[in-house]
Amino acid sequence: MALPYCLKILEEDLGDEFLQAVAFNLLYEGDHEKAKEIITRKLTNASTVLIGAIMDNLSTDSLQPFGESLSTEFLNAILERYLDLSDADKERIHDNYEWFKVSFEKKLSIM
Repeated sequence: MALPYCLKILEEDLGDEFLQAVAFNLLYEGDHEKAKEIITRKLTNASTVLIGAIMDNLSTDSLQPFGESLSTEFLNAILERYLDLSDADKERIHDNYEWFKVSFEKKLSIM
């Protein structure tokens, strides 16, 4: 029942970055494909905490069929967005980045 609300929060940029990250976590658990669509649409303007949540959720499934099906281009776009963050923002989600980097090391081309 929460998925439509999570989608609304993400699509309409409601709440702060923490609410959006929680909404993404719930959406991802309920519908990987819909979460992937959100990533594609929102990545350019995603907040630091949301980028961290994206990295964590994808890393969790990196050895699952969904994670293995993610394209190099898709994963590198997430990594590029992280690399575009300020140093302070990178530090906020450094652990998320490290896990993401290890989880997808064979698919990531920039590091």
